[in-house]
Amino acid sequence: MSETLVSAIVGTITDMDKWHDVLELLLESTDSSKGIITLRSRLTAELVIPTDVRQELASPVVHGFTEEEIGAYITHYIEHDPWTSIENLYHPDEPYAASQYIMADELEKTVFWEWLSPQGIDDTITFKIGDSTSKYWVAINIYYSSRQPETKNNIIEKLKSLKPLLNQVWQQGQLHRLSSINSSFANFMLEQNESAYFIDINRVILKKKANEQTLDEKAYPLFESSNNVLRHTELKATGRFDKCLKELEDNKTNKMPRAQLSFDDHQISITRLERNVSIIGEKTTYFLVTQAVAPKTHTIWEHTSLTKREKELVEILAKGGRVVDYQNHRHIAKATAHMHWSNVKDKLNVSDRNEIYAAHQLFLQSHRNDANEEVIQLN
Repeated sequence: MSETLVSAIVGTITDMDKWHDVLELLLESTDSSKGIITLRSRLTAELVIPTDVRQELASPVVHGFTEEEIGAYITHYIEHDPWTSIENLYHPDEPYAASQYIMADELEKTVFWEWLSPQGIDDTITFKIGDSTSKYWVAINIYYSSRQPETKNNIIEKLKSLKPLLNQVWQQGQLHRLSSINSSFANFMLEQNESAYFIDINRVILKKKANEQTLDEKAYPLFESSNNVLRHTELKATGRFDKCLKELEDNKTNKMPRAQLSFDDHQISITRLERNVSIIGEKTTYFLVTQAVAPKTHTIWEHTSLTKREKELVEILAKGGRVVDYQNHRHIAKATAHMHWSNVKDKLNVSDRNEIYAAHQLFLQSHRNDANEEVIQLN
């Protein structure tokens, strides 16, 4: 195993740009002509191609292809690529050649052959380097001509020998990139909140140690699932939470946009801290998520200073009634009813029943807005 290649692979832990060197050295050592390292969708295995690749050929990691060849693939041939469905069906935890599943004569009948033939390639070997987010994994593809059978065996044997190192280095590189969030700022924010998380998209990176203990599910409904994804105990609320993350991620401002999700009995605050796109198109967006019990809101007749009889009177007044209605409801003397009313005015600091009615209308409007809130406000 080449010391130069091993050194380049290890160097990717702290410098992702070195994956360009890794790919070039790997192609040289296997007498291959072209290669690519990129994200793959977990659902379809399709390549994730950033929009600037046609201009710069800098992301994803590409070697041996021209701008025209990559451009043609993106604009037309990607949807006709038969190798993608193979890689989706047969996940490449171990390196294998696509020709194992689709013969050359079958490949030549496809539209994709129009792209392959002029380049002198008719086979690819694919291998999973590691995982990215919950939506993507990272793959390397090496392209070559099957007219050189020794090349195929050479590539597979080389990738098999490098597999433990590539997998380990990718994982360590992820930890290194995530370590930037493990700062004094992060620890301070965790200490200031009863229930707080730092997440990458929706994957938990850091959390307050208290979260490991059993918290009241109603007051703190966010939880870390078995695959480190932050979820809400209610399915509908999880949808709102994911929508909020997406809106914050797409927000174009360079500032730290914030969002608030309000529920009947709790609030979730989300702040986008930073975002970037790696050379393989891997998006990294960090968020601080806190959850807290929502401030208690009470109807005006639940004021703690009121007696049971006074609360009954205020409830009737708040709903549009009069003191005489309370008098008739309780079958009491007018003097008694007005005595209660006098006490209510002193305790609530109001001068007439219209103030109580107005206060209750404001309460109803506020409560109605919280219950119906679906649009997340960004500021």
